[in-house]
Amino acid sequence: MKYPSWSRRPHIRKRHVVLTAKGWVVQETGELLVSHVQLPKSIQAYFNLVSTPTIDNDSVNMTYLGTTIVLDFDELQGFIDDPESFMDAPMFVLANNRIAILGDSITAQCSTPTNGTENYGYIANALRRAKQRFVYRLTDNYGQGGDTTTMMKPRTANVISSGVGTCIIMGGTNDRGLAGMTAEQTMVNLREMRDALIAAGIFVIIMTPMPRGDALFPDKYLTGTQLAYHLEVHDRILAELPSNNCKVVDNWPTLLDVASGALKGIKQGYTHDGLHPRTQGAYWTGYPLGDVLNTMTPVEIIMPSADNVWVAVTNVTGDASVNPLFLGSAGVPGTGGSGVLGDGWGGANAAGTTGVTRTYSKVSTWQQVVIGGITATSAAALDIARQIGLHTKCVPGATYEAVCEYELDAGATNVLSLQLGATVTAVSGVIALWDGDRYDNASPIQPVATAGFIRSPRFVMPADATDVRLRLACYLSTSGAPSATVRVRKMSLRQVL
Repeated sequence: MKYPSWSRRPHIRKRHVVLTAKGWVVQETGELLVSHVQLPKSIQAYFNLVSTPTIDNDSVNMTYLGTTIVLDFDELQGFIDDPESFMDAPMFVLANNRIAILGDSITAQCSTPTNGTENYGYIANALRRAKQRFVYRLTDNYGQGGDTTTMMKPRTANVISSGVGTCIIMGGTNDRGLAGMTAEQTMVNLREMRDALIAAGIFVIIMTPMPRGDALFPDKYLTGTQLAYHLEVHDRILAELPSNNCKVVDNWPTLLDVASGALKGIKQGYTHDGLHPRTQGAYWTGYPLGDVLNTMTPVEIIMPSADNVWVAVTNVTGDASVNPLFLGSAGVPGTGGSGVLGDGWGGANAAGTTGVTRTYSKVSTWQQVVIGGITATSAAALDIARQIGLHTKCVPGATYEAVCEYELDAGATNVLSLQLGATVTAVSGVIALWDGDRYDNASPIQPVATAGFIRSPRFVMPADATDVRLRLACYLSTSGAPSATVRVRKMSLRQVL
């Protein structure tokens, strides 16, 4: 079957690709390979038209040598004008709810093996918003600083061998500048990574490269051809890469500084160098990603629903902690704390936070704490809720994670993080893995209302542990007096059975 020369038919081995009103579609699966959004550009280039043609429901409309031409789809050989029969294929079935991330330094900074997930990385923010629908392991970070998309490609083999069911790809900013790559080269690399992962049964999410540069870091602005390539890659990711087994995420609506005009920079304060996110930038990068993750699979995390005893025989969550619902009022708020705190729970102010206050109360089914007082003298932590000495209830060699549900009211100021984790002290060393570890004193959390689930990285309980502490903490800035209202419930250190 012949197709118009301008249509640039893609090829897939052992599959039939047909041209439809929605674009190039795989006939057997209904996968949309190239959106019709790109077809007008192809037509314009082929005929050297002054204006870009338009495509409506049943025709192509263009002006050629001053003459208006309307081509009905049924006049184009091989063009199928009823694509719906090809678009009803079922969505890709996820192999599991494990997720990996593949990219450059922006991805690499999402987590570290010793600290856990970082709140200046997009994955922690996205998973909280998505209520931990996916399990992210620290070993599933395939980001590497300085990498172009060409350098990223070989690591698709590592992703495939990891056994994850979903992979997030974010790359392309290093293709610009010194690398001198074209938009087409970037798109070829992204498409090859996508196709290799899909062929291995892995669902793919591709994020657009972030805007870059601001008034403080003008050297990170792109200009001329490289800016044009950057914008082209952004548009082509959204138009060409979605399919039944690949979703795309546009982070520009939350990151782009409209005031930067033609420079297309990122909002000032969102990065620490015009390129790499601070806490604020990471939150707004993860925000649209979390929305996409929310559409992909039901919430599967097992949250404690009653004050059961810790042993797994009577509690399938295998809790090593007690009273996950914060029932009762016999908790001990500790120095700097006051008010009503659930049984078995405590709180604490670290050195440097003398004069900072924590006021506890019960709000419906939530345990609430209001943080106030005077400026901290060091960027130290407050333990909002904690239990200590849990090593006596933990099984050596078993795997554990901390979980909780939270709400943070809008208006938080001079708060660097809200992070959950377990601190394990053992003869062999200390394990302190957090979800959402803070960045630096100049990177407070966004003063917007947030809510969701927090899940710490998993760890294996050492046999020589002498103390285990479950902690929901926040670090404070030394730039001014802190203010925040946090609510928490269903908090536990649970054995992963």
